[in-house]
Amino acid sequence: MMNPDGTGLEKHLYSLSVENYAPYAIDVNDIIPPLYYASEHVSEVAQLTTNINTYVEESIAKFIIGDLNVETDWDRYLNELNNLGLDRYLEIIQLSYDNSAFSK
Repeated sequence: MMNPDGTGLEKHLYSLSVENYAPYAIDVNDIIPPLYYASEHVSEVAQLTTNINTYVEESIAKFIIGDLNVETDWDRYLNELNNLGLDRYLEIIQLSYDNSAFSK
């Protein structure tokens, strides 16, 4: 399976992985780096993250099982995200990014 000369199944699987997965890899420049929030934003971003993520996860399940319909319920879904503070959440993240070394 693993020949010392680099041939064999492992080499074959590696080659297939590179050919089939690498073209779809996320560009490193599109990944949001770890951010550090100012002390006055930590509890607010934690609360917003919890509320938004919970709502999104529940909604995904409801869309999948058919309790929500993308055609008729999408605007209500987006409105609820805004009601949960999505704009404020994005504002804090943008501020943290702008104040980080990554934005330079």
